[in-house]
Amino acid sequence: MTLIPVILALACTDKGSDSGGAPIVDDTGATETVGPCGPWTAIWQVDARWTWQIDEAYTKQTEISGAWLAEVDKTETFDGVKVYVYREDISLNVPGHERWDDQFEYRFICDERGVSLLQWEALYDHSTASREDQGFWSAEFTEAQLLWPYDIQVGDTWGFDQSFYFTTSGGETTRPLTVTMSAVDETTVTVPAGTFDVLKIESTWSSDPRHDFEEWSTTSYIARNVGEVKIEGYANLTSWEPGQAE
Repeated sequence: MTLIPVILALACTDKGSDSGGAPIVDDTGATETVGPCGPWTAIWQVDARWTWQIDEAYTKQTEISGAWLAEVDKTETFDGVKVYVYREDISLNVPGHERWDDQFEYRFICDERGVSLLQWEALYDHSTASREDQGFWSAEFTEAQLLWPYDIQVGDTWGFDQSFYFTTSGGETTRPLTVTMSAVDETTVTVPAGTFDVLKIESTWSSDPRHDFEEWSTTSYIARNVGEVKIEGYANLTSWEPGQAE
């Protein structure tokens, strides 16, 4: 069974001032602190937390409900590079399943290009009354793939087409992954966490291990210095707490 998108996570290596971000002045003269991963994420702040809730309309349509917590867990060195580790703990009520629990960890790097996906892994338990369905997988690229450019403007399109190493308890295989993303509009959205000026992002992922290697498309909304606040028709941000720059 495939559920539509879990949250795309962003994390990054250090870049910028000692405070973790660099001040810039916009066209109105207001000052904004831009983090080392660019202006569209707060994931350079360790202990930052986001709480999400399944959209009521999606629950009525599918009978799937629940909430989950995402947080910047820690920093570590991965393949010789300092990264921020972003973690999601998801527990949903899914018809026909006694449990639907997922734990995801993502590792990204960033440089002058933006935020790039390096590796992610999962522990899952999707058991029913008659069948245990538990396991682990990890996916890793030989080279980090650009996921979010450092700055994004309406009309920008980006993505990648790259194979990755997919590892489970049964062994390792090589899988392809194609991602296409585009910024299609600037707008304002209101969710339980507040009202945000956002960019509207349309994405398509093929052969994604989070979705049984099926293709899925989503429309999400990202706010400056916060990240994603809404996944259209699926989930809304209910609260978020900024963390601390190292």
